Amino acid sequence: VVKPKAEQFDFDEILPESTSQAQVYAKVGKSLVDGTFNGFDSGLIAYGQSGAGKTYSLLGSPGNPGVISHVVDELFETKKVLEAQGVLVQVVVQYVEIYVDKMYDLLTKSIRAQHRDKNFPASLGTRPLSSASTQTVSDPSDFRKKLSEGEERRQRGETSQNATSSRSHAILVCRLSQRFPGESRAASLYLVDLAGSEDVSKAAADSRQKTEAASINSSLYHLRGAVEELAMRPPGTDVKQTLTRLRRSKLTDVLRDLLAGNSRTSILLALTPNDVDADESVRTLRFGALAHRVQTVCSAHCEKEAEVDAMETEIEKTEDKIQKLEVAAKTGDAEQQAAPGEQCSAGMPTDAQMSVAELAEAQRHHDALQARIEEQRQESLLQLQIQRQFMASYMGMVGTMASVADTLQYGIASAIQERWPVIEEHIEDCVRRCEKLVDKGIR
Repeated sequence: VVKPKAEQFDFDEILPESTSQAQVYAKVGKSLVDGTFNGFDSGLIAYGQSGAGKTYSLLGSPGNPGVISHVVDELFETKKVLEAQGVLVQVVVQYVEIYVDKMYDLLTKSIRAQHRDKNFPASLGTRPLSSASTQTVSDPSDFRKKLSEGEERRQRGETSQNATSSRSHAILVCRLSQRFPGESRAASLYLVDLAGSEDVSKAAADSRQKTEAASINSSLYHLRGAVEELAMRPPGTDVKQTLTRLRRSKLTDVLRDLLAGNSRTSILLALTPNDVDADESVRTLRFGALAHRVQTVCSAHCEKEAEVDAMETEIEKTEDKIQKLEVAAKTGDAEQQAAPGEQCSAGMPTDAQMSVAELAEAQRHHDALQARIEEQRQESLLQLQIQRQFMASYMGMVGTMASVADTLQYGIASAIQERWPVIEEHIEDCVRRCEKLVDKGIR
């Protein structure tokens, strides 16, 4: 009998079974909410095998609310405090699921194909789920109502491992925008409930469950591969080299910024104490250890509006001046009509004529300021449109190659599988060349 080698894992926190939902939130959720209000994109990903308690940790039960419920309370309590200080705060939510590699919008009844289309450019820094519906929420009850409606639409099923198994990956996004005097902040908080990995021979009872389990395991395989590549990359390596791996799965594509971009991301590992699940628990711990090594560079999304505010202030002053000059011009015209025979000595203009000239100059200055502001806005929009156009073409090319790669990797004969590393190297080289061409095109 070969005794298995002991493994040691280091994590930030270890929460025993006796840990309350409020304590779980205090450990893994509160700092993310605080960071979101400070302008940092944040995310919490629940990972583990089916039936280990991921969904329960996030959603809880009616009598024991989970992390999401505590997040909602914290969001609106802080929102209320800030609004009392004169800060404008808006909370917008999105809720989607990835089921058998298709995207479903849980806030509507329509299917939203997000992956590799013109509305979904897969590059770091672009907003994922850009074409999923967004709904503004005004208070905690409104938020919970939309969350409940989304949960009713989510795919669930009974398996031998879990009576209420999640058959899809669910992604809840809270987009928070704040407007302070002279500054605005916009950040997103992602709460991700991953479907659990399954042994198809044990959990799947029919063909549909086998298809679901195969899709879940495939997406988690790509997630582990992307995390491993990010964890093993040498310091200073361009993160763009990892984008190819992130695009191979719809799940990693959506979560690309949480994994490799500008985000503060935490992972909640759910484990079961059952001896029969020991192997799966070890795999979960290994994934967490790899994820713990991934480092992201975070910066707050704060926009200083001093220049625009200064222009708007100057516009207000100019408009006030125009109003005064218009009054002066009308007064001067009336005086001229009362004494039509009088002429200005030495050819000097009258007060009315001076007012009209100043009025025209002020109006020109006002129009120029308005034009500058509009020019800045149009320039930003143009840059975004150009980037999306290039990325749309680029993603079509990469999507085709990635699809071929996946088909080859899992469907070819054993003889070709032996050659897979060489094939993959050529594909990676092609993708890197495409990225360079796209970068040149955008510039």
